[in-house]
Amino acid sequence: MPKYFFLLLIILTVAANGAPIGGIHAVNKPAFRQPADGDSFQIAMEKELLGWGDSLKTGHNGFMGILFQDGSLVKMAGNTEIKLAVPQDETTLRTINMKFGDLWANIMRADKGFVVKTPSSVAAVKGTKFWIMVTPSGDSRLLCQEGLVDFLNTVSGERMFIAAGQMCYSGMDGRLEITDVHPEEEGGEEPSPEYVPHPEPEGGEPEGPLEPQGGPGGASPPPSQPSGVGGGPSWEMNGAVGAAAIYGVNYQYFSLRPDISIRKFGIGLDLAFYFDSDGNIREEDWDEGGDYIDKIYYLRYGKPGEPFYIRAGSLSPITLGYGLIMKRYTNAIEWPQVRRIGMQAEVRRGTFKFEGLINNFRELDTPGLLGGRLTYETRLMLPLVIGGTLVVDGNQYLGVKDDDDDGVPNQWDMFPGKNDGNHIGELRDNLDPEDIEFLIGSGDLPDINNPPPNVSDWEEPFAEWGVDIGIPLIRTKSMNLWVYAQMAQIVDYGRGYAVPGVMFNLGPFRAGAEYRVFDSEFMAEFFDMAYETERVQWDEEEDTLITKEDRLDGLPSAQGYYAEVGLNLFDFMDIFGAYQNMSYGGGIPGESVYASGTLNTSFIPKVELAEAYYQQPNVDEIFSAKSDGTVIGYRVGIGMGAGVTLIYDNKTIYYNGEPNRIMTIETAISF
Repeated sequence: MPKYFFLLLIILTVAANGAPIGGIHAVNKPAFRQPADGDSFQIAMEKELLGWGDSLKTGHNGFMGILFQDGSLVKMAGNTEIKLAVPQDETTLRTINMKFGDLWANIMRADKGFVVKTPSSVAAVKGTKFWIMVTPSGDSRLLCQEGLVDFLNTVSGERMFIAAGQMCYSGMDGRLEITDVHPEEEGGEEPSPEYVPHPEPEGGEPEGPLEPQGGPGGASPPPSQPSGVGGGPSWEMNGAVGAAAIYGVNYQYFSLRPDISIRKFGIGLDLAFYFDSDGNIREEDWDEGGDYIDKIYYLRYGKPGEPFYIRAGSLSPITLGYGLIMKRYTNAIEWPQVRRIGMQAEVRRGTFKFEGLINNFRELDTPGLLGGRLTYETRLMLPLVIGGTLVVDGNQYLGVKDDDDDGVPNQWDMFPGKNDGNHIGELRDNLDPEDIEFLIGSGDLPDINNPPPNVSDWEEPFAEWGVDIGIPLIRTKSMNLWVYAQMAQIVDYGRGYAVPGVMFNLGPFRAGAEYRVFDSEFMAEFFDMAYETERVQWDEEEDTLITKEDRLDGLPSAQGYYAEVGLNLFDFMDIFGAYQNMSYGGGIPGESVYASGTLNTSFIPKVELAEAYYQQPNVDEIFSAKSDGTVIGYRVGIGMGAGVTLIYDNKTIYYNGEPNRIMTIETAISF
């Protein structure tokens, strides 16, 4: 009732002198007002009348509710600053210039519109309830709860209509991108002095890159961190017990997985303890300083799509650009047998965007695998996105299988579990040369007089770079259509082209295709899901190690096509498939396939998780004999009640002509 008495006071005052446009309905300090004719901010008072040109701001934990004469209500959360600007034309009833912060509005229907201007956008509304959030750098997010909002990006001139249940990101780089918001994430109740929610849907800002990315899918490392960021500190603890086979040895394990988020920062740990059949802990996981780094599942600052985002730890499948060089690469393909701590980063400034990755900090001094991509968006007659990509593997031999980390590959290891160099030195110090010769001759001692090579002294760098250009012909909330062209050059080898290329999505359907032409000694998607297992392999016939680079020698030129298609079936199932067919000639296999599927298990009683994926590169006939690089995997989770889920995770990776199975069964517990 006080709200309506205050509204009546505003209306009567306007009728008397026409000056006030509204008033402060509620306030929680710190909150300040600067009159249009003033030169400084003063403490804002409840029931204070407001006029054109007044500026308002709230401090940390501050709040201000503004009631306009037509009954429209605007509420400012903490750390927000706005100005009640004079309308520029007769079609606008009132205008709010918003510098930064969070603002909630419930706008009554009227003949004239209501406008909110931010550094990057203009939101024009009429009879709408919405949130608008502006970062200090000027990027804006709008969440529509009721009605319709006309949202314009003032940098690019692009505009979209945002309906109820949708969120739109509008960046200083000119991007304007929509994402649907689940009902439970739509901002909740309107804010009050006691409670001002920050309606950030799961996943944060839309992950809208300057160019469309490759298809989904990839290997499944352990559960990732909670995606919600912002607000106060949060703590989550999960645990797991189960069984795992590591290098052919069966283990029982217990794991604690704490997740901690403090505003933009986040950390996730994976404290796993593996026990053999005798109850002994697997010491290899705890005997070196680097092992403790492996307990970090991720460290994070920011979220994808923000001006600065960085994540260290296990990396989900990554595609750089349109994917001719790197597509669906992950450093977690062999988890938990091999744990790599890598890094992924994104930096956005204006129309520029940089992406970078490191596969493993343990290899950084060589270095190991490094990747980078820079894009720039400009406008001529149409928007153009120009990109360049560089990926370098400083030493492919760092991918060799060496269980005891002595630099000697497993196939050549004379003393598995021991450092060959140190142990051979001890034998030579303690045995006479004659005794050594006798033991070697009798077969009781390996031939330590001809020790195996130490590959830590070997180096075989590899590099590939590329450029591309994309044109977004259509960018709306329901449909996107891109055309593009890309070129990649493998240093000291061949070059590949994909032109023309097209990517399209309409609602739940998405598809893409490109025509490919390869020079001799070129391979597309060199850095794929299985790269860490194909990086270097053992050739039994030649009794030596071969790198993936060696497979380029003698590879003939080719031409063919690549196509992909994906479909979301009524939010029940998401399926995706990609296929490449290249005509090499000379009996060289030229077919590749990738497929993945995920079920929305909320429709299936007791099932908490269900997903599968399949990759098979460069074969004569797909779905037949398993070639090196083939990856087959699936994860299924069954709810047992009371926060307990039984998870079965199985993947098989083919390399050296043999299937290598990585299987875990665990009981995940949410505390």
